[in-house]
Amino acid sequence: MNRRFFLVSSLFLSTKLSAKDASVKETHDTQSFTFENVHENIWVMHGLHATPSAQKLGLINNPSFIESKHGLILIDPGGSYALGEYVLKEIQKISKKPILALFNTHGHNDHFFANAVFQEAYPKMAIYAHENLKDAANELYGGKYKVNGFTFTKAQKVVFPTHTLKGGEILNIDGENLKIQHPKNAHTNNDIILSHLNSKSIFMGDLLMSGVLANFGLNSSIRGNIRFLEKLNQKEPFSYYIPGHGPSGEYKNVFVPYLRYLSIIEKEIIEAYKEEQKSSFIDFEVLEKKITLRLSWEENLNFPEGFVNRYMYQIYAEFEDRQGF
Repeated sequence: MNRRFFLVSSLFLSTKLSAKDASVKETHDTQSFTFENVHENIWVMHGLHATPSAQKLGLINNPSFIESKHGLILIDPGGSYALGEYVLKEIQKISKKPILALFNTHGHNDHFFANAVFQEAYPKMAIYAHENLKDAANELYGGKYKVNGFTFTKAQKVVFPTHTLKGGEILNIDGENLKIQHPKNAHTNNDIILSHLNSKSIFMGDLLMSGVLANFGLNSSIRGNIRFLEKLNQKEPFSYYIPGHGPSGEYKNVFVPYLRYLSIIEKEIIEAYKEEQKSSFIDFEVLEKKITLRLSWEENLNFPEGFVNRYMYQIYAEFEDRQGF
C-alpha cells in the first residue's frame, strides 16, 4: 500500500479565506479576539473552533507571547498579514515592550504567514524555527504563498526564520529560559515544542490540540505524534499547556483528552489490521462508524466530516510501513 496515497494537504490549505486579504478594518468581527493572561507571564489569544473566514481574519490558531523584563517573546503570530496587524495591535494594548524574539512551531501557513508584520515592526527581532521549516514550506506551498485565499496586501513574500533550531537547545532570552524539543516526524517534520522553564509551561504547537483533531498531511506521522505524546506523558506534567488550537489549560483538561482521542483511533486500526491477517479483509466503513461512535462520547470534541476516515487510512498505511514506533 502506498502511504503517500493517503497523505493530504493541510486542513488549513483546504479551507479558504476570501481571495483578497484586506487590512484590518472595524468591519471585521474580531472583538472577541483578545489576549488573555492565562498563566504567570504568558498571554494567549485563542482562535476559532471553526473554518477560518475573512471576517474573522482567518484566526484559528493560538498566537501567544511571554512577557519578560525588557521585552516580549512571540509564538505563532498567525496565518496572514492582516491577522498579524491585528495581533500586533492587540499586543501593544497590553505592553509597549519590544518583541525580542518570534518562534514558529512549524511551517503551516496559520502559524507563520504573519511573520512579515513583526519583522517590519521590529527589524532586530530574531525569528526561530526548526531547520526543516523552509524546505518543508516550499514543498507544501510550491513557493507561491498566495494560494487558497491566503494572500497579502502589503507583504508579498513570506518571512522565514533568521535562526534555525535542531532540537535540544536551551535558550535564554532576557531571563526567560526555553527548552526546544523536536520529534523526528509527527504533525510535520519541522515541529518544535517550547518548554518555558520559568513557569513550567509548554507550547506544543499542533502536536497538541484541545477539543479538535489535528490535520495530518505532507511530511507527517500520526503515530509519530502519538509516540511523542506518550513519551512526554511519562514525565512529570507541566503546570500549563498551550496547544496549537483550542483552549489552553492544565494536564488533565488539555493533554490527557487529546492523547486519548488519538490512541482510540490507533488501537482500533491496529486491531483491525491484526484481524485482516486472518480474514484478508477490513470493512473500513464499519470500522469508521465504530470509531466515530467511540469518539462521540468524548466531551467537547469537534472535527470535520471525513477526518476519522483520513486518520484511519493514514494510520493503517503507517502501521503497514512500520512507521511511528
